[in-house]
Order: sequence, then structure tokens, then C-alpha cells
Amino acid sequence: QSVDGVVLPKVQALACVEEVWAFMQAQAPSKAAAGALPRLVLIGTEEAGAVFNLPHMSSHPSVDGLTWGAEDLSVSLGSRRKRDGQGDYLEVFGFVRAYCLLAAKAAGVQAIDSVYTDVRDLAGLCRESETAADMGFTGKLTIHPDQIDVVNAAFTPSAEEIEKATALLAAFEENRQQGRQAFRFEGAMVDVPHLKRAKNLLEIAEQIAQAGSEDQ
Repeated sequence: QSVDGVVLPKVQALACVEEVWAFMQAQAPSKAAAGALPRLVLIGTEEAGAVFNLPHMSSHPSVDGLTWGAEDLSVSLGSRRKRDGQGDYLEVFGFVRAYCLLAAKAAGVQAIDSVYTDVRDLAGLCRESETAADMGFTGKLTIHPDQIDVVNAAFTPSAEEIEKATALLAAFEENRQQGRQAFRFEGAMVDVPHLKRAKNLLEIAEQIAQAGSEDQ
């Protein structure tokens, strides 16, 4: 059975990525020559010092995704807890989460949010997954089968979102023909960033639909 990706935990620096990638190439030289080796997904925030190396590590050509690990990071920091009384991440964990997202986007790789450890709290998982999707993360790690459908639903554009994005693209084309790049749409002013977001949402929806058809 072929392997699409390998999750590489506790990555400290670019040298770690290079060493693992060289080992994988040596083990399967024919696949390496054909560009068929599994891609790497890095967990690069489980130690405090690794956080500052995220941009370098995620830019390696073998890397396809970047995520972060709140549990081990809390040990590295000596934190007594990770969340406040409302269930939101404490400031340092929120910073690392955002920095992981920024580093992944800058490198052009998948940004994957950390796990939600309370497997009984599906409502909390739903809220956190939706926030991650709103921020720009493209997925979220899971640790229990019951979490999968919740996470998939949060990261899948709704029919309403798809309909609105499609209508916005049509409106942009109509206004482009009239020489306008900014105009009013559903009571709000829109311009090029709104167009790019709409295109991105439709691309995500199409990718999910294709993946679903391939699994059937």
C-alpha cells in the first residue's frame, strides 16, 4: 500500500528535515528519482526553540504541511495549563498557533491546526475547528474517530458559502466588463481581495468534492 505522507514529530530545525529526507531518498532511490516519495508533514512546535525555526523548516521542498503540538509545547514551557476559563488558548499558545499558520502560508504548504484533546466535547471541537478554518488553516489533527466528521464539516464550505462565492465571481465578471474592480455586492463594497477569497473557497470545495469521488 502506498504512503502519501509522513508525519514527522518533534522537529527542531531544518537539519532534522534534511536528515530525514536524505534517509528516505537513500531507502527508495527509484521513488526518489521519480519524485514519488511520501511528502512530510512537520510538527515543529513541540519545543520552545523550534518555534523560531518554522519558516526555514516549512520551506524545505520535501514538506507539504505544517502543524503544531500544544501538549508537548506546554511541557517545554513549564505551563500549568494551556487554556483559560473560557476554553480559549492562553496567549503564548495562541501566538504559536498563529505563527504556525503564518509560516505555512508563507511557504505555500498546508496549515494544519493542533488536536483538540477533550474527545467528549464535540461542541468545543466544532467551535475551535470553525475558528481555525476562518483563520486560514486547511485542516485539523484528530485523536478520536468521533472527531473526524466534526472537523470535516468545519473545513468544508457550506452550500450557502459556495452559492455566494459563485454569485460574487459572476458579479466581478459583470463589473469587470464595465471597467470596475470595486463595487457594491449584497450591501457591502467588494474588491480584489474578496474575489481572491471567493476563488479560494471554490477551489477548496472542488478539491473536497474530487477527494470524495475518488474515495467512492
